[in-house]
Amino acid sequence: MDGPQAGEARSGGGQEEVPKSRPLENSTPTFLVDTFYLGVGLLERYGWLILIGLVILVFLWSKLKPYWKELQNKWERQQEIANFDPIKAARQQESMENARRRLQEKQDAKAAKFMEDQKLADEARRQEKIEDWDRHQEGKGYRTKRYKSPEDSEQSSPSSKPKKPKKPLRKSDYSPLSGGGSGFSYRPPRRGM
Repeated sequence: MDGPQAGEARSGGGQEEVPKSRPLENSTPTFLVDTFYLGVGLLERYGWLILIGLVILVFLWSKLKPYWKELQNKWERQQEIANFDPIKAARQQESMENARRRLQEKQDAKAAKFMEDQKLADEARRQEKIEDWDRHQEGKGYRTKRYKSPEDSEQSSPSSKPKKPKKPLRKSDYSPLSGGGSGFSYRPPRRGM
């Protein structure tokens, strides 16, 4: 019954059988499942070897990393030498020299102004000493700043500012040993609870 008649018997005389419909399911692709099981199997069989290999690779990388960085720096230097533009480098050097010169000129101007101020201050101190000595020779006293003549006090009074009375930091009846005024005091916790 394996011949053409068997096929006719199965088909039911020209009518095709429709299989009962099943609900559709998402099936995981077989290549993903096979790959997952292959990976798990390899880890089960060779897990320790893989771990030791990773440790050796990390150790070798830590030892070879400085040489690798040095080699990369050497390649970068060779690229810079190959791409060196003397005109651009000269312009850059010239702009740096101009900036340095400007900064140096500013610094020289500040130093000259400072020296001039120092000379003026020294001259003022020298003149003051001479005036003090002259006053001493005249009998008015030697270097007395406390007792000035009425002429000096008239000259200095318009330029000096009137002093404001100082405000006290705390009340005059305050005593730090009398305790705080807040009414709260520290009490240690009860013992034996």
